[in-house]
Amino acid sequence: YLELEEACSSTDDRRTWALRNIREWMGSVQTDLFDDVRNKAELTKAIAGLEDGDVFLQDPARSFVRSGHLTKKSGRTGRMVEYHFFLFSDLLIYARKEGDAKMKIHEELPLNQLKVTDWFPESQKSRNRMFEVHHPRKRFAVFCDCAEEKKSWVADIRTAIESEVDRTMKMEAARIAVHSKANLK
Repeated sequence: YLELEEACSSTDDRRTWALRNIREWMGSVQTDLFDDVRNKAELTKAIAGLEDGDVFLQDPARSFVRSGHLTKKSGRTGRMVEYHFFLFSDLLIYARKEGDAKMKIHEELPLNQLKVTDWFPESQKSRNRMFEVHHPRKRFAVFCDCAEEKKSWVADIRTAIESEVDRTMKMEAARIAVHSKANLK
């Protein structure tokens, strides 16, 4: 890296330009690698207390976004239960500790099928602290401690949904393109 610094101080403009671009690229790769290592460490730490569910949580394409304690109100029974929610780049999980054991996963909801609603009529009690999760398998209300926490969770979930849907669409487009080329042969 120091040799690049020395070479960049030379007077040949094209060489200097090329070496500066290489140095910037190397810095970008180094930053990306650091982010990947940090993200995998966060992912490992987040799932350490979870009993394995139906989904392989150490998926290399998955990244950890956030976690926290929120109260879930069942859409069917209306029962209020506190869960620990985990938001990943492609998945929303909620789990509950049962005894001294690890947290037991209650549900794993893929984000590419999830929708969040955060607007409710004035008459709705606690509307500033709640949002609803809509998924083909589940529909329920989630209550946060305060309005700021609600805004933060909703924003993070929506961002993750948007990114996951975009990623899924690109993968499907690539699959279709490969399949189309194979059929042309």
